[in-house]
Order: sequence, then C-alpha cells, then structure tokens
Amino acid sequence: MKSYKLIDLKRDYNFLKRKINSNIYKIFMNGSFTLGQELKDFESNFARYCNKKFCIGISSGTMALFFALKGIGVNEGDEIIVPTLTFTATAEAIMQAGAKPVFIDSEENTLLIDADKIEEKITQKTKAIIPVHLYGLSCEMDKILSIGKKYDLKVIEDCCQAHGATYKGEKVPIGDIGCFSFMAAKNLNACGDGGCIVTNNKKIYDFTMLLRNHGRRSKNNHVIMGYSGRLDNLKASILDLKLKYLDGWNKKRGRIAEFYKKNLANVKFQIIPKDRESCYCYFVIRVKKKRDKILADLKKEGIDAAVHYPKPLHLQRAYFNLGYKKGDFPNAERACKELISLPIHPFLKDDEVRSISGKVNYILDKYLKK
Repeated sequence: MKSYKLIDLKRDYNFLKRKINSNIYKIFMNGSFTLGQELKDFESNFARYCNKKFCIGISSGTMALFFALKGIGVNEGDEIIVPTLTFTATAEAIMQAGAKPVFIDSEENTLLIDADKIEEKITQKTKAIIPVHLYGLSCEMDKILSIGKKYDLKVIEDCCQAHGATYKGEKVPIGDIGCFSFMAAKNLNACGDGGCIVTNNKKIYDFTMLLRNHGRRSKNNHVIMGYSGRLDNLKASILDLKLKYLDGWNKKRGRIAEFYKKNLANVKFQIIPKDRESCYCYFVIRVKKKRDKILADLKKEGIDAAVHYPKPLHLQRAYFNLGYKKGDFPNAERACKELISLPIHPFLKDDEVRSISGKVNYILDKYLKK
C-alpha cells in the first residue's frame, strides 16, 4: 500500500543531493565545523530574508527562545505571557530562564493566542509576551505590539513554525525579536536540530553572541557565563542552500492547502485572516467527534496524519505546579480534541494530494456524515 508521509526527508534530501554532498565534502576537507564562513553566510542571508539587521545561529529553536529571554533580562520571578496551545518548548524555555509562564487561551478560529485576553493577565511581574505563529500563521501582531508598548513589555515572537509567513505583507517577525527552529519538520530544515534569533537590537545581538559560545569575546577571554549553543557549519551550509527555495516551497504548500480546503468536507480549518499569509508548516483540520478513530483509519490507509497537539500545556504534567486545571482554557482544550494534521510538504505530487483528499473524505464520511 502506498504511504503518504507528513514530511518526506528523503525527497527533501534527493532534491538537493549533489549540492548538499558537495558542501559536506568541502567542510570535511577544510576541517572547520564551528563558527565558520558557512555560518556567517547563512546568518547574513537569513537576516536579509527576514528584513532584520542581525541573525544569530543557535543549536535549536528551544535554545533560541531561551537565549532571547536571557537577552531581554528575564530573571527569577518574572512572568511571561504565552499561549497554552503550542509545543512545550515555548514554555520550557521560560521555565529554564527562571521565569513563570502565564498561559492564555487561543482564538476559536485562528487557533492563535487570543490578543484580547492578554491585558487581563498582565501584572507587575510581567516581563514579556511570546506570541506563537502556530502552524505557519502569524498572530495579530499590531494589537500585541501595541499592548507591549503600552505596558513596556518585550515581545519575543516564536517563529519556529513560521519561516516566510507574512503579516500585512511583511515577513515575521514583525517586532524586534524572532526565534526560529530548523529541525526536520520545519519549512526550512537542517540535518537535525538548529535554530536562530533574528533582531534589530544590537545589544541583544551582542549578548546572545556571547551566550551561544561560552561567554567568549575572543580566544581564552570569557566575559560572562555562557552556553554551548552554536549552529554548526554543516547545518548552516544546508540551510543556506535551501533558503533560496523557501518561498517557492511555501507557495507549493499554499496550493496544497487550497486544494484540501476546496475538496474536504465535514471539517473545519484554521481560519487565515485576509491580512496574513500562512506558510503552512502544518495543515490542520478539525473534526467534531471521533478524532482518534479517524486518525487510526487514516494511518491504516497509509496517510501519516498526526496531532499538533493532543494536550494544551496547562494540562501537561510538567506544568501542574502552576495551578491550572481542566476548563481554564476551553478553546484550546476543545481544539486539542479535534485537531488532525494532514501531509503537506513541497514534494507531494498532485496525484498524491488528490489521493489523500479522497481517502480523507471517505473516512470522514464514515464517521461524520449526518
């Protein structure tokens, strides 16, 4: 039986196989694996892509968020506002920085942080807001940045699923700081983990450059306590190759998403406001009932469907100490019971997309048709 992968790293690799292999060979022959020209080239090109002054290559998206928090001066006891519907890394980085995540419910239609509920959660301890551009869709940044300015709060955009996503025609991040992940499932991915921070803030740039490399200003000159958080040259070289194709790949994802929307019945989709363009890191549908049975049947049909995410963060064991309970964030809790992610990547063929749609409709009909 033919299978349809959620992401297809083999096709991804084969598309640029010769160039990737050539880059790897050159790096091994040069014997330079860290903080080399490949990293500098990628940082320069990705900063330009995001229309930002600086890019700092980091070992993962999680570390990028952590370094960004340390870069704005987050300390023990600070509070950071964050959506409960996101991957754990967003809140994990907050806790690792010594701060406390303060969760916010998601909007019913976009599934993003509900900007209208942010102000009621602000206290004297609030240090920053982290909007998450979930599934490739930008949050309502004008409102969020306005709230940040009103209360003198920093805004760190979690762009880990939003490479090339736009808000009012501008690529994210819209504000001063954005954090990206380059792990395998992302629109722009390396061979393993990777991440970066992009910013216009020179102080944050200088500080995070120290943080990622053991606090080192020059050889044997360590001016602060830092970390081992560098993006290596191998991954940077692959990312730089792929960056040239990113916009085209995102357009292909968009065409697949539009086909799904036109051809799938009995489901709801993440609503994309007219002033935004999603890069569709994930394509999610919502089913009102029998989600797990539908998911199991999809897998039996060879469709590598998934759930992003089955449980909101406030109900995860790791965050029980924060005192939240079931029912605190009804929109996010309901979404987590309904969401299914379907295959969407730029190497899907048209006949495969049609086949996936047909199989999905057959299964949805089986469980949801009135």
